[in-house]
Amino acid sequence: RRRFPEGAARRVLAFADEPDGLVRRHVVSALAVVPGPEAALALRKALADPSAPVRSWAARTCLEVRGRVGADAAWWKAVISVLEEEVAWEPDDDMRWKRLGEAREHAGDVTGAIAAYERALLLDSTASDLRARVAALRPR
Repeated sequence: RRRFPEGAARRVLAFADEPDGLVRRHVVSALAVVPGPEAALALRKALADPSAPVRSWAARTCLEVRGRVGADAAWWKAVISVLEEEVAWEPDDDMRWKRLGEAREHAGDVTGAIAAYERALLLDSTASDLRARVAALRPR
């Protein structure tokens, strides 16, 4: 893993409250590589941002960094809420359904994860990774 430049995290976090939604969206993307609890707090805040694109990028970033931010039930509830908005906007986008499935799976909602993954498979039947994931999640 690459070392994050000294002082760079502070500079990125300084723009988290920028009025411009495009800047906030870029900040959220950068938070994927910013270490520390301040980045996790900024992501949580971004999940409730008034801008839908900022919330969307925050949810995607949360999936990327889930192992190092101490994601709890409230974290996943916020992520899932944003991803459910996304699939409502674009119900024919298999990647949105896949992300929703991932979030539900990490939250412990196996039934919900399977449902989302199956919807993604309906949209992209060639996704062998999803087919394998569903098979692994199904009770035997």
